[in-house]
Amino acid sequence: MVIYLGMNRCACQKPLCTRMAVTGQVVLRLRVCRNAACHGLFGICSRCDRGHGYCSAACRGEARRGIVGMGYVGLPLALLFSAERLRVTGFDITETKVNTLNSGGSYIVRIPPEAIQRAQRAGFHATSDYAEVASMDAVIICVPTPLDEYHEPDLSFVTGTVKSIAPYIREGQLIALESTTYPGTTEEVVVPLLEKGNPHGLKVARAAGEFGFHVASSPEREDPGNDAVKRHDIPKVVGGCDPEPSNSRRPCILPSSAVWYQSAARQSPR
Repeated sequence: MVIYLGMNRCACQKPLCTRMAVTGQVVLRLRVCRNAACHGLFGICSRCDRGHGYCSAACRGEARRGIVGMGYVGLPLALLFSAERLRVTGFDITETKVNTLNSGGSYIVRIPPEAIQRAQRAGFHATSDYAEVASMDAVIICVPTPLDEYHEPDLSFVTGTVKSIAPYIREGQLIALESTTYPGTTEEVVVPLLEKGNPHGLKVARAAGEFGFHVASSPEREDPGNDAVKRHDIPKVVGGCDPEPSNSRRPCILPSSAVWYQSAARQSPR
């Protein structure tokens, strides 16, 4: 079947009307030809705007997500994904956190143990073994960036994490930075460390269809102390190094309930 993406007319040049349908975990916009003699039917995914069958694994609920940093940002994000029955692995270097989570407990006051246990039933587990990064489709970095003595972000947790995961990244994988930091950190700090540290010589993909791994930046969605706004209602911005940072990457790093704003790809100086 020929898929006419982004078009409002069928191959017979008649207008298409839009209807909604659900196929498994994918919500489709069914574009139906108004020409009774044609019966053209085109299924377009409502999340990534690709034709059904070309829809991303993230939209189908098949992508594996790894979240590095099981703190007040990373753990709630893991629970949001798990609530949608998506496969999530939590990474943390603190063994006590890993053991607590894997035993169904919680160390964050506002997250009850029952929430962790529900996530476990959806497939969530925690680990300190970065080798598991190799089996992830997307890795989201949510490590702390406290202010140093000069009141600037301390990037030691970010750089340490990137160096630890770099040996295990693979072609086609998405690495997203959510930690709070200054503009340019992803391009100027994260990307060089990932390119230098992986043993396969992979580079960040900067053009559509280019071989390599993908990088995105999507600042964390926490609003500490605000109990009036639900976490999934806090707007998110998504940007990346390639021309399709938003629609194609969004399902991997945002739950379907998220409010989000599209962002253009960063223009690299290279």
